[in-house]
Amino acid sequence: TGLPRVITIAVTNLDPIWTVATDSAIARYNAMGLRLTFQRVASSATITITGADLGGGGVLGRSSGFPDANGNPPSAITINNRAGTFGTNPSIQWLATIVAHEVGHTIGFRHTDYKNRNYSCGFSIPRNEGDAGVGAIWIPGTPTGPKDPKSWMLACTDGTNRPFNANDKTALNYLYQ
Repeated sequence: TGLPRVITIAVTNLDPIWTVATDSAIARYNAMGLRLTFQRVASSATITITGADLGGGGVLGRSSGFPDANGNPPSAITINNRAGTFGTNPSIQWLATIVAHEVGHTIGFRHTDYKNRNYSCGFSIPRNEGDAGVGAIWIPGTPTGPKDPKSWMLACTDGTNRPFNANDKTALNYLYQ
């Protein structure tokens, strides 16, 4: 709601590489020409990306939820800053994909494979995330099954750069064009 709209993002308590990755993720969204745009700021942001030890179980990041009834995103995105989580020399574009993914949750996107996380994770208990308290709405022109290779919103990463694929662009344009 309230489009056009600019959502500000700040990065705190993370290595400088995350600021660069956030700038890249913001550029991905803004290149879409949507009525929803993003801007990185130093503080007092709509969304704050911060670091915390999320353990060693493969969790790379976590969004604090989905937008509220007025379309306002939740504030916090937490990136796992546990030593070794991203290896010794991670690709900026892979990290940008992680940031873009977590931002995707804050603007209303579920995992592409929420019905069967095995598609991207290989193994996941439970396989189906269920309605996650928010339900799921199919976007016309996008697949109804979990098989959407390289989607930025797949539940698990393959450790590579995943810019928006054709279905991702259809979904983003449907909601925010």
